Amino acid sequence: MTKPIPKFTSLDTLHFQTPRISLDWNFARQPDFKVLKLSDIKKKDAAAILFAEADDPVSDDKGPAGTYTYPLNQYFRKGILDITHAEVSYDSSDVFFTLRFGKLVNPMWHPDYGFQLTFAAIAIGNGTGGQHDLGRNSEYTLPAGRGFQRIIYVGGGIEIFDSTGTKLAAYVPAMSDTSNTLGSVTDREITFSIPVSLLGRPDSNWQISILVGAQDDHGGGGVGEFRSVGLKATEWQGGGKGKGGEPNVYDELFLKQ
Repeated sequence: MTKPIPKFTSLDTLHFQTPRISLDWNFARQPDFKVLKLSDIKKKDAAAILFAEADDPVSDDKGPAGTYTYPLNQYFRKGILDITHAEVSYDSSDVFFTLRFGKLVNPMWHPDYGFQLTFAAIAIGNGTGGQHDLGRNSEYTLPAGRGFQRIIYVGGGIEIFDSTGTKLAAYVPAMSDTSNTLGSVTDREITFSIPVSLLGRPDSNWQISILVGAQDDHGGGGVGEFRSVGLKATEWQGGGKGKGGEPNVYDELFLKQ
């Protein structure tokens, strides 16, 4: 005995629930900071005005007491935490940064970055007040008179904050950016531009503090933070730290006009 074929009414009589989307949901919100594109952070101007530049001794990437050692993983190659030169210039619309290292390495985990495992914080202050805690697991306090009004974190991308911790802008590398990456292993340089509207125009009051350490993104990509340093080096942690609360910073360079 065959079963009767059910009869369906017209679809016109069916009613579907209307989706509810709230602008309060995170995915529906626009970022409350400026999203920078490759075209924003890779501008060039041969006529840019030099604000300041400085060399830093080679192989001084050993922390405040000269005792730090790199993590033991093969990609933490000698020189990637050793800043050797920095240059800052500007024009009417952008500030240009060049950071040169003893070496840069690209394990190709994120080829769109151009480098990995090097992390830099660039603190910009005007000599009056500002924030002294460098943040990002640095455990570093800037010297008196060098508080910052703006700070730029550079790793797997760029993030810019003001002294209150408010994020002002971010650049997230895309796979389409591999033709002009943030860092260059060949040149041993990280180069980028930031709009003057985010930093202000460099002047005689500007003080720039550059702190360098190993980058840790905890396996999730992104800008990351300073990788911890312990008493003894392991595969993913640097060694040589004492017991006095030393920072997770291997090298530093201070610039002023």
